[in-house]
Amino acid sequence: MEQTTQDRPDFDQINPALKRYALRLTHDEARAEDLVQDTYISMLAREKSAVRIEKPGRYMMSIMHNLFIDEVRRTKPEPRSVPLDDIEPVSQDASPALKLTCQETVKAMDSLSDDLREVLHRHACQGQSYGDIAEALDIPMGTVMSRMARARAALCQVMGLKNGAGLLEDR
Repeated sequence: MEQTTQDRPDFDQINPALKRYALRLTHDEARAEDLVQDTYISMLAREKSAVRIEKPGRYMMSIMHNLFIDEVRRTKPEPRSVPLDDIEPVSQDASPALKLTCQETVKAMDSLSDDLREVLHRHACQGQSYGDIAEALDIPMGTVMSRMARARAALCQVMGLKNGAGLLEDR
């Protein structure tokens, strides 16, 4: 079923909203223009299908959002992670207080449940974002946030800290 010109979306009406949204996403006019063009290309490639799109403006916004997310993921550098076995022990020149604090922190982390320790390790040691952790563990981001909060609270309790301000703050 081929679309007629009557069935085609009014791109002149949709275009300003697409441009505004692209600019909000990218914060760069050149990248925004590229994103709008990529969105149109993707939309036109899908136009050949027999399915009529009820709300083309919303559909194109979704395409644009997904294209932007894909671009961000492609250009985002992988977080640097180091296996715990490869980490050098605290320097012999380090103060006794620092050595004790590091040992206490490792011991406190070991006392956490597996699910709390996993999100804490991924965030604090591997530098993963909450979104990356959620994706890697296939759990909702809210669950990651909840586990991080509980892990911080448990660390504070185990380490005898009254207030966890500054403890493993988000980056």
